[in-house]
Amino acid sequence: MLILSDVKAYDALVVGMGPAGATAAYQLSKAGLSVLGLDKATHPRYKVCGGGLSARIDHILEDDYKSVVEHTVYGIQFSYRGADPFCLDSSSPIAYMVMRDRFDHFLLEKAKRAGSEVHESEPVTSCRQLPDGIEVITDRGRYLAKVDRESVGLVSGQALLVGDAAHLIDPLFGEGIYYAVRSGQLAAESILNQAHDRRRSLADYEEAVRREIYEEFRVAARMASIVYSYPRLCHRLLSRYQSIVKLYYDVLRGRETYQTFYVRAKGMAKASAKELLLEAISLR
Repeated sequence: MLILSDVKAYDALVVGMGPAGATAAYQLSKAGLSVLGLDKATHPRYKVCGGGLSARIDHILEDDYKSVVEHTVYGIQFSYRGADPFCLDSSSPIAYMVMRDRFDHFLLEKAKRAGSEVHESEPVTSCRQLPDGIEVITDRGRYLAKVDRESVGLVSGQALLVGDAAHLIDPLFGEGIYYAVRSGQLAAESILNQAHDRRRSLADYEEAVRREIYEEFRVAARMASIVYSYPRLCHRLLSRYQSIVKLYYDVLRGRETYQTFYVRAKGMAKASAKELLLEAISLR
């Protein structure tokens, strides 16, 4: 029979110490909260992932993360079914490539140095809602985080969903690491705001994600629908309107949003809607 130790209480529990969890743990510990991070794996651990970070990550992470950057991307080669390639280079970075074992381990170690207690190889077996908090159980112990009760969308009971758990993946190119890090920061900000002002709510997190991320995803999804429905047409148009591609590079750098890009790109396109429709019909 499994005998669990007495429950240990923390200001916050983080389940999963990937980029989202490790970032949230770092921010909370840095602000002085007691934090326990639980991860089923032992870090560093290999993870299947493209490892692409759009250069806008520079706006939200301190420069020390570049110690684990493998390659800096200054351009992209476009092709259709391996044919008709063309390259568009940039004078400044548009993305960085990382290996997830090194990048994730870097963020986890940073959380530890900020004061987070981290238990590796300790998967969560169950959790339950309590009147004054949420209890997490593993095969090693019982842990409690005390927070006021909430229940909306990305806020489930007293738990905030971040990163992949919140399905925060760019609909156009599938980028997830940037949004994992950013959602971890937004979650930590919401928790800290409530800790300092009980009139604030963890639901602030959902509003922040809606405003900063979901509004962007709506536009990105609209673009993805066009690109993946008419790939041949879009490839021809990209080579014709390279200025639009270069404008998209500014989205990757964080200088433009999807929303501002979409408006400006439509204004830059010289082909009429009728011409685009006729070409689409002929190429499908």
